[in-house]
Amino acid sequence: ALIKRWKRVSDQSRELFPMLECLSYVATAYGAAFSQFAPPIFARCIRIIHENLEEQVRYNNNESYDEPDKDFLVTSLDLLSAIIQVLPSEESASLVTTSEPNFFQLLNLCMQDVNSDVRQSAYALLGDCAKFVAPQLGAYIHNMMPVLLKQLDLDEVMEEQVLSGFSVTNNACWSLGEIAIRHGESVTPYINDLLRRLIQILTNKSVPSSVVENAAIALGRLGLENSEAIAPHLQEFANLFLTAMDTVDYTDEKTSAFTGFTMAVGQNPQAMESVLPHFFTSIARYETDFAYLTTGKSGLAMYFKEVSARIIHRHALHSTFD
Repeated sequence: ALIKRWKRVSDQSRELFPMLECLSYVATAYGAAFSQFAPPIFARCIRIIHENLEEQVRYNNNESYDEPDKDFLVTSLDLLSAIIQVLPSEESASLVTTSEPNFFQLLNLCMQDVNSDVRQSAYALLGDCAKFVAPQLGAYIHNMMPVLLKQLDLDEVMEEQVLSGFSVTNNACWSLGEIAIRHGESVTPYINDLLRRLIQILTNKSVPSSVVENAAIALGRLGLENSEAIAPHLQEFANLFLTAMDTVDYTDEKTSAFTGFTMAVGQNPQAMESVLPHFFTSIARYETDFAYLTTGKSGLAMYFKEVSARIIHRHALHSTFD
């Protein structure tokens, strides 16, 4: 009955909003079984987004046209997210690669929309793409990173984000973290700018704690493939990172962030001297997860020894001269 009604309602009808929202819940509940309904629904969402964006261009050029309702974009983007999350990866990959117009080009435009609700949903979809259709996203990351960087620039977005609760910046930080895990090398050209933006977020007292936590997770994950690039800056953000992570629950996200952070520590252990007790305390809280970190790619146990040996040696030299 829902699908029949969906087919009858026009793309311009506001009746679509509750139907799009309802289909998002249905997709989540059905899981992979939603595959039988997904292709035409996905294609229609793409069409709705494309038409809405074109209507915005017409309105911008001539205000005698009606301004498009952004709820069409928000609800369509949210439904696309739900579909990509629940379908088998090969089916989601097929949908995003065969869509007309191009799925990732439309997403990039939505990430730049003047409406913050649209951008919030667009960055959520970007993060889901990084998780579930990462290979297909790869070719478009270089077009998207400058847009994402702009959203992380508090000097540009502060006033708007204060009013909207920093929801867009929060999703942008989260999506960056997901991209850093799977496309770390593609992020490398933007590392210095990303560090500057993320440190700005971590030090701004107006930013909610949840956003600070996502920024810290993204910062740590940058170290997974770019530890050498972020290591020289450790002294600037080590304490900020550790403090922000103190309140984050022990999830896979936190584990991956600490893994990337400790890889950077291994490249520049001297920078940790002033925060070494905090660092050791943070790692000690991992309990069962700690074993994963010490035996994994980070080689954390070796880092401990190196950091401790260098600091002890430095203190020994100071004592000798004193």
